[in-house]
Amino acid sequence: MQFKTKNKREAFTLTEVLAGIVLLALAIIPMANYLTQSFVISVREERITKTIFLAERKMEELKGKIIYDFNTDRDAKATAFTDPGYGNYKYIVDDQTIATKKSGLKQIQVQVWYDEDGDKVIDSDEESVTLNTKIAQR
Repeated sequence: MQFKTKNKREAFTLTEVLAGIVLLALAIIPMANYLTQSFVISVREERITKTIFLAERKMEELKGKIIYDFNTDRDAKATAFTDPGYGNYKYIVDDQTIATKKSGLKQIQVQVWYDEDGDKVIDSDEESVTLNTKIAQR
C-alpha cells in the first residue's frame, strides 16, 4: 500500500517571521512612546490637583484662624506640609493688612507648589497655584 503525500506548507518561512517582527515593532514603538508621555502627563496632572487641594485647604485654615484672631501676622516662607505623603509640597503665605480708615481688612495670598528639587524655591519647571482673598474684621 502506498501513501500519497501532499506537499503542504505547515510552517512560516524565516522571511515571513522577520517581516512580522518588523511590522510588530513598527506598531509597538509609537505605542510605547505614547504610554510614556501619558504617564508623565498623568503624574503632572495629579500634582496639580493635589496642589490645588492643598492651597484651598491652607486658605480655609487661615480664614478660620483670622476670624478668631485678626491681628496676628500669619506670613510663612517656603514651609513644607506636615501631612504624610505631602512633604515635597511647599507653601508661602503673605498676610497683609490693607490700610483703610478703619483698618479692618486683610489680604491673604497662599501659594503652593510641588518642590521637585527640594530647594524651597519655585523654579520655572515647577507648577504652582496662587489663591488670594480679602478678609474683613468682624
